[in-house]
Amino acid sequence: AAAAAGASEAAGAKKLSQQAAQLAMLTQDLATTKHKLEECEAQLAKTGAAHEKRCEKYEAELAGLRGQVVDAEGLALKCRNLESARAAAEARANAAREALDEAERNARAAADAADKAEAEA
Repeated sequence: AAAAAGASEAAGAKKLSQQAAQLAMLTQDLATTKHKLEECEAQLAKTGAAHEKRCEKYEAELAGLRGQVVDAEGLALKCRNLESARAAAEARANAAREALDEAERNARAAADAADKAEAEA
């Protein structure tokens, strides 16, 4: 009976030793996993900060581009206004040329009439 009790105790000690070894391995795995998790969290924070910085940069660029679009729209409006003013000035110039041509024809006709009246007189 003592031998059986000794063998049972030895088997229990062996099992306890195996469980202690398994616990040590699991504890080591847990420590490794925690370390990897900390590295991942640090990388995530770093990546998040870089992403935030890029977003701010792109938002600033976008705001600049929006400003350029507003400026371009303002210039386009000025161009349309200038084109309208140019067309109106051209129309006035054409009307003035026509009036001048008419006045020259009238002056020639009056001069011809005066010459004819003088010749008859």
